[in-house]
Amino acid sequence: MPMKFAIFLVLVWSQLMLIASEPKVANLTFRWHGFGLQPRVGEVIVTWRDGYQRSQHNATTSVEPLIRIVGKTMGVVKAFRSYEIDASLLWIDDEMSRYTVSAKDRGVPEIREIVYFTQGVPQITAFKDRVAMVPLALDLTADSGRVSPLHVLYQALLGKCSGTWKVYDGKRRYTVQLQLAVETLSKESSPSSVRNLRSTGLEPAERQCVLQLLGETIEGSFERSGTLGFWPFNRQQQTLRISLESTRLLSSMSATAPFGKIIGKIDHR
Repeated sequence: MPMKFAIFLVLVWSQLMLIASEPKVANLTFRWHGFGLQPRVGEVIVTWRDGYQRSQHNATTSVEPLIRIVGKTMGVVKAFRSYEIDASLLWIDDEMSRYTVSAKDRGVPEIREIVYFTQGVPQITAFKDRVAMVPLALDLTADSGRVSPLHVLYQALLGKCSGTWKVYDGKRRYTVQLQLAVETLSKESSPSSVRNLRSTGLEPAERQCVLQLLGETIEGSFERSGTLGFWPFNRQQQTLRISLESTRLLSSMSATAPFGKIIGKIDHR
């Protein structure tokens, strides 16, 4: 009898782990909002998993990404800046994570493969860029413990909207601050909201997480371009807003632009 019960627990646990690793997918259409116009400027597919970690790995093990972003520019923006990207955080555990990028910038292939460590500087295994001939030189002190851009975005998607992260992406190093939007804080802290949430046991209907690139921390190459872009932290003083539903499903993303805003919403086509 104890053996049967143990087998039952193992089966239940395996199913729970399977459910936890089921991916969430958001297909976003980005539009530029400015001067009364809303032309489409890009499409992005975001795929991520909640609570999925791997503590053991080897060269022969196939591991699904924690988070993957596939995107491209469209419309009038594509005429100025044709860009396609497929970026993934391939695996993560208590000590390391791996970030890969396969992109095309104005038709020129770009590649990033970087391994990050909680203690120690990132390790660049592949780098190719349209502009930079070599990656930004690593500093044993300044770059210890840095993370990838997707690591920061992943924290926001998990609802962990607080803290400061030091980022290194091969071309740049900078700091990103995560915090709840003022609107979210005011709603959640109002007496009526607190009473309602306590009585129902539910989370707020929607939360907004603000990812703020701290411009004074930037070192490396940032293109000073007037064209629009939706890749996180591609310009100085970039601000990215992530809107999540109560079920932690991504509902929208928005970013600052030279004029107006770029807003990505779920494509219901």
